[in-house]
Amino acid sequence: MAENEINVVVPKQLGMRHDTVGVTPAGMTNIGVQAMHWWQIVLIRAAKTYLTTMLGLLPAIGAGAGEHVGLSAAHGMIWAAAELAVYPTLVVLLGSATMLLGQLDEKMPTAWHA
Repeated sequence: MAENEINVVVPKQLGMRHDTVGVTPAGMTNIGVQAMHWWQIVLIRAAKTYLTTMLGLLPAIGAGAGEHVGLSAAHGMIWAAAELAVYPTLVVLLGSATMLLGQLDEKMPTAWHA
């Protein structure tokens, strides 16, 4: 994709190519579209949340912020941060699943939908 494009990631639809460029009128920045499967987008969000949370917890545990709940640097700072990072990741996975199910419901409403 070109350097002067705005890049966006969208869920892949049938017949959509992986890399597409939306050409805009002269003087405006083109839009580069990267189509990915829904599960790839969810995994990337979850991995980002896990790694960000884990890296954020490392200095907190190392500074003794977890002493009152039994977490200390002596008991394995990286292991403790890795375990604690699972919970925010699950929240992101559930949030992404809820969003995707909502979009699916909008596209294909069921008979029970009031």
